[in-house]
Amino acid sequence: MIRRIALFAVLFSYGCFNAAAAEEPKPEEPPVDVQFYHSKKDPRLAEADKALAAVVKQMPMIRIERVAIDDKDGYKRLAEIERTYDVKEPGEMTMVFGPFVLIDKGEKRDIETYFGPMMKRLIGQMKGDNSFKERVTPNVAAYTETVFGKGATAVEEPDQKGNDIVFYRVKNGGKQVGWIANAYDVIGCPICSSAQFFLAADSNLAIVDVTPIREIERMATKMPEAEVAKFVAQFKGKSPTNPPAKVDAISRATKTSHAFESSIGDIFEELKRRSKQ
Repeated sequence: MIRRIALFAVLFSYGCFNAAAAEEPKPEEPPVDVQFYHSKKDPRLAEADKALAAVVKQMPMIRIERVAIDDKDGYKRLAEIERTYDVKEPGEMTMVFGPFVLIDKGEKRDIETYFGPMMKRLIGQMKGDNSFKERVTPNVAAYTETVFGKGATAVEEPDQKGNDIVFYRVKNGGKQVGWIANAYDVIGCPICSSAQFFLAADSNLAIVDVTPIREIERMATKMPEAEVAKFVAQFKGKSPTNPPAKVDAISRATKTSHAFESSIGDIFEELKRRSKQ
């Protein structure tokens, strides 16, 4: 209940809810107001309208205020929004809700792509669904054999209950061959899933693999595998003595990128300590 109230407060503070109309629906489903700025002459307006109608059909508590920018007043409102949200690259259509802005420009159709998943995530959390923030219990044994080979085993280090990063010593044939870390970071964003990933390092503490446990997302939407593979590949071979000089963040998923970067830094510090024990 506390989380639901907190999220409502966040959205309300950004004007995502219409206070005057909020008394009408049931308390568990307050109306969610969004603004949609567009030109009536836009050749792709019908396409966007179709996508928005599908979202509202699934979540009828959404109220879309349509603002045509063809007249002086509508254009002025859009200009104010762009200043308020510091929009660097304006487009043909703009959707605003809470702290979020989605823009359609040319072939970049962010409104059609991300509006539905983002609203589903926000409204679900308002109803108490925080599953996308929770820690996942992965198959450590399977991951160990995948990375270190058949017969490799991972033994959890002692005294780690409640830790965000859980460490395992990996052995094969009675010899320690490396380490595994199960890292978890709750990202402070109402639509972002938590960052959780495996990191495997060899006996010299050099990274041999980074595999997401939770899917890496962009705006509540699963990212393409090729982008994920490119992002995690940059960490391979890095170590406490050769840390990443600069992490190439994922476009429009910078909070997740920073969570990986920060967790890997913490892993290196802890591996240095544990490797001496």
